[in-house]
Amino acid sequence: MADGRITEPYVAPVDLAALLARVKYDVMASMFCVQIGTIVSYNQALNTASISINSKKQFSTGQTTDYPVLGDCPVFILSSGSGTSSSQISMPVNKGDQCIVIFNDRCIDQWWVSGKAEIPESSRMHSIADGIALVGIRNLKTVKFTPANSICIDGGSKKVSVKNSLTNLKAVIDLIIDAIGTLTFGGYPIDDIPYLGLKGLTGASSKLAQLMDEGAI
Repeated sequence: MADGRITEPYVAPVDLAALLARVKYDVMASMFCVQIGTIVSYNQALNTASISINSKKQFSTGQTTDYPVLGDCPVFILSSGSGTSSSQISMPVNKGDQCIVIFNDRCIDQWWVSGKAEIPESSRMHSIADGIALVGIRNLKTVKFTPANSICIDGGSKKVSVKNSLTNLKAVIDLIIDAIGTLTFGGYPIDDIPYLGLKGLTGASSKLAQLMDEGAI
């Protein structure tokens, strides 16, 4: 300056609202909460799945990239009880199935190995490494409507089983069909007497075999 004074460079006023909005965006962008995914592969023995995320990661520059495939994600099964004796309702998990991936608040490694409440071995939070899969969500391209006034168990091309630790429904029905088929009336096998209408027992047994299995795991 002509008068010899030294002045500092001009600094524009900080837009606090814009700054806080940017910080909020960056924090939320770094968190994983819930995503839709597709099963890439399923490990039945461990009940875990590899999953691809059905969206792309977008950067502030506008560039996009695929998320890495999630490996060894525990798959949710509707069940109750504890240990191997728990009651459960399970369905086949196949490549291409859609799922909801929930990302745990904290590291799940310790729980996954021991099943106990322990201090997380990692400080990560809402991490892509801690996903749990709920299989079965459908989009409009694959939506399947069920009867409006009934509970429907539809195995598709798969067989259905109802069982416990003692027996299974197919075995019980097979026993009933076999028992009826061995009855006699007037010295004749009951299944051979036309007017009794029991000739369909053999056909019923065949249809049952198409519908149900013993549920061996």
